[in-house]
Amino acid sequence: MPTTLYESTAIRQTTDQLLKQARQVLGDVDQFYRDQGLDPERVRSVMAALTTKDMQAEASAQFDHVWREIESEVEQQLALTGQASSRPSQKGPTPRRSMV
Repeated sequence: MPTTLYESTAIRQTTDQLLKQARQVLGDVDQFYRDQGLDPERVRSVMAALTTKDMQAEASAQFDHVWREIESEVEQQLALTGQASSRPSQKGPTPRRSMV
């Protein structure tokens, strides 16, 4: 878990690179379908039709479970490194007070 601004920046850059790669792979898959004479949107709609609601619910539940584990681990690491209190507030910025 990041303990410094440098590590946080490195993690953000890695995440951005992974997202870029994922988008590229999705584009490559679409191009593969086109090369095969298939419409990518049609392929996705057929695959969605073949997927049952139980399968979708199970996949969603698994994703939610993993996401909760990740969030829990992040919170634990932040607490261990003393950064839990340095996280941005959900309230927004505090208004400035004039000096007397």
